[in-house]
Amino acid sequence: MNNTNSGFTLIELMVVLIIISLAASLVSPRVMNIYDKVMLHAEEQKLQDCLVGVKNRSFIRQVPIRMVFKDNGLTIEGEAATVKFQKITFSPLVVTFNGNGFSDTREIPYQALGIGKLFNVSD
Repeated sequence: MNNTNSGFTLIELMVVLIIISLAASLVSPRVMNIYDKVMLHAEEQKLQDCLVGVKNRSFIRQVPIRMVFKDNGLTIEGEAATVKFQKITFSPLVVTFNGNGFSDTREIPYQALGIGKLFNVSD
C-alpha cells in the first residue's frame, strides 16, 4: 500500500519552534537596547527644545524665567508648565534665563539610563 500522509510530524514542529524561540531570545536584548537609546535621544531632544523655548521666551518678553529641575521633571515657573521624563533624572537645580535669553549656568547635570551626563545650555 502507498501511504500518502503529507504534512509535518509533531517532532518537526517542536524543533522549528525551539529554533525560532532561540533566535528570538538572542535578538530581543539588542532590540530593547536600541529602543532605550532611541527613547533617550528623544528625551534629550525634548530637553533641548524646552531650553530653547524658554530662552527665546525670556528674550522676546524681556523678563527672567526660572526653570526648576528635580527628579524626573522640570517646571517652568510663571508658566505653570511641567515636563516629565522617563529615561532622564535630575539633581535639584534652578536655572534662570535673564531678559536677554542667557542662563546663569552653562551645564545641567543629569542621569540617563544610570550614566551621568552634562547638557550644555549655551548651545
